[in-house]
Amino acid sequence: MDLDSIIQKTRSNEGREQVFQKGELLQVTKRINTSLTSKLSEIPSKLFRTIRNSCVNMTENQDLLRKQLDLKLLLSIFRTALLENSKVKTNLYFVLQFIANYIVQNKANQTQIWELFFPDLFK
Repeated sequence: MDLDSIIQKTRSNEGREQVFQKGELLQVTKRINTSLTSKLSEIPSKLFRTIRNSCVNMTENQDLLRKQLDLKLLLSIFRTALLENSKVKTNLYFVLQFIANYIVQNKANQTQIWELFFPDLFK
């Protein structure tokens, strides 16, 4: 049973009754949730893997990232991924590699990371 079939069934009184009594809606909802969660959990890993790779030995890319990308947004994505994702270790691995690649041989990026992660030290 898929969501379209359930939508069709809910157009009649009898169908609405069946959908709930047989637990069909619950089954489809669980399946959708599992599928969605698994797909969404891959997005942060892929994002940070891409950003990480783009920074390796590329000072120009590091500078462009600093100028074009809001690191606070990336940090927010990272925090959300940590809280809501079963692949915490994988995401943490890519984020740490990204940060290392982002700051290596780039003083401006190093300063930005320090200020972002330890703002109290710079007040």
